[in-house]
Amino acid sequence: MEYRGLERLEAAGLPVIFAFWHGRQALLITWRRERRACLIVSRHRDGEIIARIAKAFNKLPVRGSTTRGGTEALRRLVRLVRQGEDAGITPDGPRGPRQVCQPGVIALARMTERRIIPISYSVRRKRFLGSWDRFLLPYPFNRALIIFGTPIEVARNCDEETMEAKRQQLERSLNAITDEADQYFE
Repeated sequence: MEYRGLERLEAAGLPVIFAFWHGRQALLITWRRERRACLIVSRHRDGEIIARIAKAFNKLPVRGSTTRGGTEALRRLVRLVRQGEDAGITPDGPRGPRQVCQPGVIALARMTERRIIPISYSVRRKRFLGSWDRFLLPYPFNRALIIFGTPIEVARNCDEETMEAKRQQLERSLNAITDEADQYFE
């Protein structure tokens, strides 16, 4: 496994909020078993599979999404992050639109005063599923590149205009590092 921008993660301090696209979560859920993180996982049937995999890799699923139980999940996630846990969020989930950042992750960063670390990856051998998110399924025994974007800070007292600017910055960053990772294996 290769990394780019790992020093950005180390410089950001702890805890952080990892933001990654819904279609790129497979490898990231299993990444660094020793580093626990709380992950927002939807309450639907597919979410149960993800929650079980996440638990096996020392991740704590917080069940809820924008369509069901989101407010309760966000409150719990805020408490956990304030207590020192890392968090992981797919800002375009659970139903998209694909690779369009929703404002929840920006709100979480604002409430917890934690930095957002954009993160994405690609692999040499893969298959893209026909799902709404074009889920990247990595094949076993593979080469991977994980890229960390520049940390994004959201001040507790920022206004709506600034929050929207931060949302757009995160979306651009995630799309750029995803493209960079994909191009690496072309």
